[in-house]
Amino acid sequence: LYPYQRKILLEVFMKLFNFTLCIFICFTTLANGHDFTFKHVTIKHPIIPVFGQKMKTAAGYMTVSNSSNQPEKILAVKTNFAKAMFHESSVDGNGVARMKHIDEVLIPPNSSIQFEHGGLHIMFIRLEEQLEPYVDQMVTLIFEKAGEIEITFMVEASNKEYKMDMDHSKDN
Repeated sequence: LYPYQRKILLEVFMKLFNFTLCIFICFTTLANGHDFTFKHVTIKHPIIPVFGQKMKTAAGYMTVSNSSNQPEKILAVKTNFAKAMFHESSVDGNGVARMKHIDEVLIPPNSSIQFEHGGLHIMFIRLEEQLEPYVDQMVTLIFEKAGEIEITFMVEASNKEYKMDMDHSKDN
């Protein structure tokens, strides 16, 4: 190859390399773009699925990780769009699902807690307005040691049908 050809090949290679690097950085940022890290707490993919119009309640799901060597507690949850509280679902021997109000959530040292359908979740009751897909909601979690962190819950249209006979007689 002539020197000017090497120079052109090197320039093309560098442009291609820079473009590939830029794409890689963008995709890794987007892939982790819905995670929140604050001190020793990481919150992954907080979502509120919506199942149609005229919902009076909703549930919030996420994974919360504690990377410290000490236990952490989520003491409370606050939001402007509804009354929010922690609930844990269970199903009795007759197939009736029940929810129990939980005052606080313990996250053991170097562990994660899953907030999911059919288990621990944030219950949003008395919605101020209808939740719309792609209109995210701000929620504040109050931790014992880490303090307050405001996170964005993605509101997503759900394609799943959850058929549960819920007993709300003990809801606050």
